Amino acid sequence: MTYNEMLVSGTLSDHVAKVDRQAEEMLDRLIQQMAEQEGITEQLKAVLAESTEVKEYLAARDAYMTDSELITLVNEYNVQSQVYDTESAKPEPDQLLLTSIRARVEEVYNKITENAHAKAFAEKESAVAAIYNEIYDTLQSIVVPEHHHDHDHSCGGDCCSCSGCH
Repeated sequence: MTYNEMLVSGTLSDHVAKVDRQAEEMLDRLIQQMAEQEGITEQLKAVLAESTEVKEYLAARDAYMTDSELITLVNEYNVQSQVYDTESAKPEPDQLLLTSIRARVEEVYNKITENAHAKAFAEKESAVAAIYNEIYDTLQSIVVPEHHHDHDHSCGGDCCSCSGCH
């Protein structure tokens, strides 16, 4: 499911919270494992907490979550989509109503995707995800050096599930 689909379906906030929790849990587990050997937990946390990317992400997330106009639009999109789905499921749906709802859903969707806070949040989330991926790749290269490759893992990076790199 893409960012925009999650945004307009109302699942983005939950997804972001879930991904954020999972990333933090994964990072915490990995850092804890490495800290037992190298004592770097507090240093890494401090570096991340002070990083521009994390600060900008947190600010963008807060702006997104507190933008009442954006939240109203997302809620309207979700309600309109539910009404559309309900009407579509009827044996004889009202085509005029469906056309009207579809037009409004598209209008609301465009407003959501054009919202500055939504755009900024998506951008900053990608930047933080890149940091997490870099940390994960670095730790993975230490934990399982035989599986570390210096290339883009467009295939997912799990060498056990493919026939080799292209």
